[in-house]
Parts: sequence; structure tokens; C-alpha cells
Amino acid sequence: MLMGLLDATQREEPGTMLRPSSRVAPITACLPVRPLVGWVEVQAETEGSYEMAEIVRVGGQEFKRRNIFGVWLGLPLITIGIYTFVWYYKINDEARRYLADDTIRPGVSVLALTLGWVILLPPFISIFRTAERVRRMQEHAGIASRIEPVLALVAVFFFSLWTLYIQEMLNRIWDAYLGGGSVGQQNPVPPTAVAPPVPPPPPAPEA
Repeated sequence: MLMGLLDATQREEPGTMLRPSSRVAPITACLPVRPLVGWVEVQAETEGSYEMAEIVRVGGQEFKRRNIFGVWLGLPLITIGIYTFVWYYKINDEARRYLADDTIRPGVSVLALTLGWVILLPPFISIFRTAERVRRMQEHAGIASRIEPVLALVAVFFFSLWTLYIQEMLNRIWDAYLGGGSVGQQNPVPPTAVAPPVPPPPPAPEA
């Protein structure tokens, strides 16, 4: 039943950074979701009627500039809410790759947003930390007007506008690259080099 539902949904169709395509073609998007045991791969393959996303290439990697209304309302309605978790996984994975921060675990973020509701706090903590990651991305890209993680939390209580807000702030980063202007961070952030420990000084010779 789940696969039948997903087959009927409409997913993002990427364009290109230099020459967005007007051709409509089916795409396949996969989200590995980790439940209590193992990984479950949720796959949706549909045909879109218009572009929902545009591919942005940064430092040899691909990121997506997504339609904010598709993220907030359109695709979640079509997929009965499933798309929100797919999107949440993807933006955390984009943060992991852009910031070169392997401590970011998209699967854990999705778990906090789903099963975390049982103990209430984890979803709010996860949304706040995701917004903080987007802010770090904006800082590295030199974006002046940046996301406020607290506002992302407040937006949760207003028609789930937090997804629209976070995606809008992500789009400001990708617009900077698409516009061809001066971007503060032209490539994803390299891993921080760890300086080798300084050896202790040799003992003083005895008199």
C-alpha cells in the first residue's frame, strides 16, 4: 500500500544551474530511514508537471534549490506528510556535505523528528539544531540576512511554517551561487585540520 501511495505522489524535478531544463521527466528519489532495526529505503518515482527544484553545483557537489511552497504545502499534502521527512533528511545531508561535518547524522535527525514525539523534546531540539546548521552554512557563504533558529521553532506552531522558513534560508545560499556573484565561501568547508601535539621539553641536565 505504501509503495502504491508513493507511486502516485509528485516529487521534485531538478533543473540545472546554468541552463534550467523545461523538459518534464520522471525522477527517482530515495530516502534511507533508520527505524528500530536496520534501514528501510522509501522510494518514490513520479512525473512532475513543473520544476520543483534546481540543482546547484558547489565544489563538485550537488545541492538543491527547492520551491518553498512545494516543500511547505504541496508535496506534503500529496504524500500525506511523508515528503517532510524525506526533505528533512536531505537538507541535513546537504549541511553535512557543505560544512564537511561528519558529526551531522541525517538519519538521527529524522528519527528525532518522528519517534522523538513520544518524549516531546527531541523534535524541537532537532529543528533548532538544523536551523543552526543552516546559519553556519549562511555564514560560510557570506549571506548577510541569516536564519534565526528561535524563529524556526516558533514557526512550528504556525501552520508548520518552519519548513518554508528553513528552505527559504537555504535558497538564499544557493541563489548566491546561481547569481554568479561573489560568494564568501566558494567551496564547501574543508575539514578542520588538527595540529599535532607539542612534545614536552627535555628535562634539564643535572648540575
